[in-house]
Amino acid sequence: MIANASPGSAHTVERSTYSGEVQTRIKPLDIDYPQEIFSLSHVAIPFPITDPLYGIAPDDSENFNEHLGTLAPRGERGTLILTLDSMFRIASNPFFPYLLQRIDEGMGATPPPVVKSPPRTHETAAGTPDNFFDDLNALEQVGADEP
Repeated sequence: MIANASPGSAHTVERSTYSGEVQTRIKPLDIDYPQEIFSLSHVAIPFPITDPLYGIAPDDSENFNEHLGTLAPRGERGTLILTLDSMFRIASNPFFPYLLQRIDEGMGATPPPVVKSPPRTHETAAGTPDNFFDDLNALEQVGADEP
């Protein structure tokens, strides 16, 4: 879980409890909790704050003519129909760099497959040599000769 380091601080920490343990481990993060955000929505998780459509600080790498993450509608009552839920939900994740780091760490620790595949052979089920690759190479050579 990512949370404030203490109630009066914007500094964040990762708090985790490993399987089979009761002790909570605390790791300081290099990201302050944004003052204008009180929680994240499930929509925010896969988008960085710089996302051109959903980010709260969109970059200009793409142009969608709208920035849903910075939408602040003002105008006449009843003209724009939106639910309060859609107005308050954050659409990007200020902790996205941390999320990518954790994914990278996890991908590096991928366990080996449970079932090992048998080695590939170039034989048919009857035990005779399979000429598929030879035939494929021959077809490629014929295609290379054509103008």
